[in-house]
Amino acid sequence: MREMKIMKAKYVARKERKGRIVWVVNPPQTWKETIRATYMQFDNVIDAQEYSRELQRDFEEYERRQNFVPLTDQRTVDGLIARYKGTTDYKKLADNSKRAYIAMLDQASGWYIGGSKTRFGDMMARTVSADHADHLYQEICETVSLHRGEFVIKVLRKVWFNAFRAGRVAGNPFSKMGLSGLPPRAIKWTEEQVRQFIDTADAMNRSSVGTLALLCFDLCQRPGDMIKLTRQNLIGDVMVFAQEKTGTPMEVPVSPRLLQRLDMSPEATDDEFIIYEATNRPYQDRWGYNKVVRKVLARAGLPKELQIRDLRRSGATLLGESGCTYDELRAVTGHKSAQVLQTYVKTTQTLAGNAMRKRFNQ
Repeated sequence: MREMKIMKAKYVARKERKGRIVWVVNPPQTWKETIRATYMQFDNVIDAQEYSRELQRDFEEYERRQNFVPLTDQRTVDGLIARYKGTTDYKKLADNSKRAYIAMLDQASGWYIGGSKTRFGDMMARTVSADHADHLYQEICETVSLHRGEFVIKVLRKVWFNAFRAGRVAGNPFSKMGLSGLPPRAIKWTEEQVRQFIDTADAMNRSSVGTLALLCFDLCQRPGDMIKLTRQNLIGDVMVFAQEKTGTPMEVPVSPRLLQRLDMSPEATDDEFIIYEATNRPYQDRWGYNKVVRKVLARAGLPKELQIRDLRRSGATLLGESGCTYDELRAVTGHKSAQVLQTYVKTTQTLAGNAMRKRFNQ
């Protein structure tokens, strides 16, 4: 008789609390947001593992429901959304992008435009007009934020474009809306702020997040890529990896100070992650490390508008100020074109000074 395969328990850790051993289950942020999973502590490993498996089953059921739409609903907005999730365009998105798209689509689907008694997701897709699109955008901008409004419309535009190509709708009410677009984020970290952040993280026993900051700053990379690095990615003094968002293969030399910090980290096997939570487990998503980053920023007394994602842009700007060409910058950041890179490298007095000195041979 074939043996039944037992589901492996996840996110279970052994802890010592007040002189006794306990077992904790710390589910990822995705589970907390979708199925309202909570952190739990148990006196024995059996109960902890069973709780973990219960959460896994609940999350699998949630994902099944997300991908299932009755045939009678195929003509609704929710039907278009479900169809889009099955397309190649959606499937080729990075995992982080998929989570962001789902969040935008869930918000739009549950919206009641103009006080209507019908959810947007329950509307027949063919009845959605340009007026609906305009009102949805305006209401989300006013109620949530301009950034959220722009993002929701961007994703819905893709859903409708896909449906239009398949002959499901006659047009795309979310195209040509005349949106101005969000201004590029211009906030930069200084060298002193980065050093202060790292020192504070070390003092708080959160050295891993300090290392994450230096990785993003010196290598000019996204934090989402840096949290996935293991010791195997460091070959000599070069970090070798592929960017999740674009799939671009990267080989970036590591700065001496970053190499020294990595060498000072506790010994680890090649397959262990460089960046990890206080539980010694890798971060699952940006919510996990951003929560710690905000605590470190507050303790350090640094401006609250600083975000760890700004370190990539800040490092790229310093490369530009150092006289790097666009080709050299792209080799470090992984951008495909100089036009895209311009949104990351901010014009500064130093850059202007470098240009004038080159022109006048100073």
